[in-house]
Amino acid sequence: MVFRVGFRSSHLLLNRCLPHLRRGDRVALFKLAAASRRSLALLWPRETSRAFCSHLGDIAKKLRNEQVGKWSKDRVQQWVVAVLEADGLDPRRVDQVRAVFKDQSLIGKHLVTLTVQEMMAVGVALGPAKSLFEDIQELTGDATAIISRATHDANGLLVLADKLEGKLIKNLHKEPGLVEIPFVPRSATAAAFVKDVKTQLGILKDRGSLPKNQACLFEYATMSGSGKSRWGFETERLLSQKLSDACVSRVGLNFNGGTGGGNLDRVEAEHWSKQLPLDSVMAGLLFSRGLLLCSPRILHGLSGWLQKLELEEVIRALFAKAGRVSGHSRKQWENIIIVHLDELTMLNLDMGDNARALKTFANQLSEYNCNPESIGLVVPLITHTAPTPWMFNMTEVQIRRKHLIPFSFEESEKFFVGLE
Repeated sequence: MVFRVGFRSSHLLLNRCLPHLRRGDRVALFKLAAASRRSLALLWPRETSRAFCSHLGDIAKKLRNEQVGKWSKDRVQQWVVAVLEADGLDPRRVDQVRAVFKDQSLIGKHLVTLTVQEMMAVGVALGPAKSLFEDIQELTGDATAIISRATHDANGLLVLADKLEGKLIKNLHKEPGLVEIPFVPRSATAAAFVKDVKTQLGILKDRGSLPKNQACLFEYATMSGSGKSRWGFETERLLSQKLSDACVSRVGLNFNGGTGGGNLDRVEAEHWSKQLPLDSVMAGLLFSRGLLLCSPRILHGLSGWLQKLELEEVIRALFAKAGRVSGHSRKQWENIIIVHLDELTMLNLDMGDNARALKTFANQLSEYNCNPESIGLVVPLITHTAPTPWMFNMTEVQIRRKHLIPFSFEESEKFFVGLE
């Protein structure tokens, strides 16, 4: 279905319905409507707002390309000087490259398709050519190219997340149901969870790391599919309330679709597991959902880059990001990240014994806490819709299995209120 959206109504649509679009993209769309005094033709399939968002993202990217494409010869030369001076290139070399662009009469529309090879063919050295090409890609919003050039250490990942801020459509799993209705788990279940986490923090403070028999996986099940998902969100609120001195954050993965985030956690994890170690698979999921705040599809086709991504560095970056958001630097035993693995058993890692593979996959999170160089506590939280036929092979990392049941029908039903 196609809607015609005029300039005035486009403000309402983009500002209220699509707050995750870059402000610059929205402004560009508004200016386009204002300049042409014609309505924007926007394809908006009612069945999925993601397709609509993607369409607007394509429009925004085209507009950024058009803005660069309107640069004059002088503006292009100013850009060349600014990029190469920022790189610390010798001023004489900078002027030589500027002269090449002037002699070739290069204007903005040429930059959009300009390659490193073409620049080298007219006398630009490899180093400056690569610097200019990388900046062109950033100007035109090529996120994949930016990721492929990033370093894999925690600081490099934080820098990368900052670079991509506003270039990506945010896509996270949301708490299902009407969140204004408080989630009230069994008080004994909540108290036991907080007690276990406090015990782990105490060991971390005393010893600097956890023994494997204390580095457990927390597993919960309930007959309410919405209820067990909400429990994953509730645990963050619970720890923030009960451990007021701690910096508590959460990263959510859902292997059965979930509310708002789609099923790409499962799709991409299964795809990656055919060519990458499980460490890289978990690292890629936490990097995309936790640092970039988007779908892991952004990393599709980047298996070479992902293979060098280490889970430990991603976790370090997540702790640093949480500390930056809270504005406080904290001690090791005051940093907590909950990693919520919702419907883990829906994931098929295609490694023979899938239960063993899933246990190994989840164990990585607990085993981080056994590292003397860990800088905080990772709390792996697995939730299922009960009953779950997961006949896993026990290892040194234990599973603390709890049930959020029995719920009465009336109690379970309220978690479905507001769901489509």
